[in-house]
Amino acid sequence: MQTVVADLADDGLIARGWLGVNIRPMTEEVAAVLGYDAPKGAVIEAVSKDSPAETAGLKKGDIITAFAGTPVNELRDLTRAVATTTPEETTEITVLRRGKPVTLEVTVGTLAPEET
Repeated sequence: MQTVVADLADDGLIARGWLGVNIRPMTEEVAAVLGYDAPKGAVIEAVSKDSPAETAGLKKGDIITAFAGTPVNELRDLTRAVATTTPEETTEITVLRRGKPVTLEVTVGTLAPEET
């Protein structure tokens, strides 16, 4: 909350980070295949064209397990971490790709403000 208030005081706008992926929770079946006790991570369903995710090399089917050093156990872990990252900041994102961990650098974009 303090971050939002400080951001508003700065220029009257709230800058939110944007990655450019559609995600869904990992299923119990996928978790079992990977040897997890329970589903964790965010599965990429689609990568938006010309998005920070596409530029970073993220692909459909990647399972995001960490963002900027924060473990991603549930979808909200990822959405919160991305939204609170300063736009244009470069950070690391860790994914499982075909069962192997891959770490990529992503420069977070700016989420366009919604019209009220």
